[in-house]
Amino acid sequence: MATMLKLQLNTAPAVTRDTTVEMVNAATGERRTAKPFLDGTVAVAGLAAGEWEVQVRHPNFLAELFRRRIRVFPDRPTFVPVPIPSNIFENAPIADTPDADLGPVQQRMDTAAAGADHQASKRAGQAIYADDWNDLAGVVGEIARGTKDMATLVSPIGHDHPELVSKLDEQARNIQRLYDVFGESVAQLQREVQILGLQNRVEEALNELPDAKRTTFRPQFLALLRDLDGARGENPQNFTTRLQRIAGDLAELMRQALVDEPPAVANSPPILALNAAALQMQTIQRATTYVDELAGQNRVNRTTKIGLRAVVG
Repeated sequence: MATMLKLQLNTAPAVTRDTTVEMVNAATGERRTAKPFLDGTVAVAGLAAGEWEVQVRHPNFLAELFRRRIRVFPDRPTFVPVPIPSNIFENAPIADTPDADLGPVQQRMDTAAAGADHQASKRAGQAIYADDWNDLAGVVGEIARGTKDMATLVSPIGHDHPELVSKLDEQARNIQRLYDVFGESVAQLQREVQILGLQNRVEEALNELPDAKRTTFRPQFLALLRDLDGARGENPQNFTTRLQRIAGDLAELMRQALVDEPPAVANSPPILALNAAALQMQTIQRATTYVDELAGQNRVNRTTKIGLRAVVG
């Protein structure tokens, strides 16, 4: 039954203008693409009821802004809010600091210069009276005070420029977000490569089994792989946790499939390779960041070569 899906993005119009929403049917693979209105609303009619994966993309970002599986209801419109962090699009302008008013200080310096010029007119041997000395001392003091005022006006105490500090902080946050997004993108790619490599190992191992057992156990192996594939969009902790569990389930399922099989089958290279990969995946630490996850994945790949296949036969 076809129904209606309504989405609501919380992005600003300037961001929403370049945003694209893609929906993928989890069962059939059907893809639908829509452009949101400037107010962030998206209405897609004619979607089949069931599970869909919603992805929101923007050309300025490598990874999706939003990715989640939702269920479209068969008997009524489905409404889904799409929360996107607003701070990933921040661009704080540098504050327009007004020019310092140096006029009063310049006038003070001019007065001090005139006083100094007056005392500079004395001739050799002429007496210097107390009033002359006091005038000259006053000129020196005025120059010192004027210099201090000018320094304060041109460069605040401690050289603190709040508008530049704010901009540098923003750039630091942007760089950190770029690092996080890049790490997430690489991790997503690594997950796909690893799942495909694991699927190849499973198919090669199943080919070593008799036809009857291959027919019996293949659906169970594929169900575990689909379970792992369903976690590709999860955070590092959830994905590595599921990877550990499924790796253990794969090893146990292969143990059951090898019951009553001769050593030649159990010790065949494809089955040994699958068991080795499953064992290594069970040792991956539960990661809290994409960097930690990638480190664990790379260690498994170096040991098991699970993501490496010959490019030229």
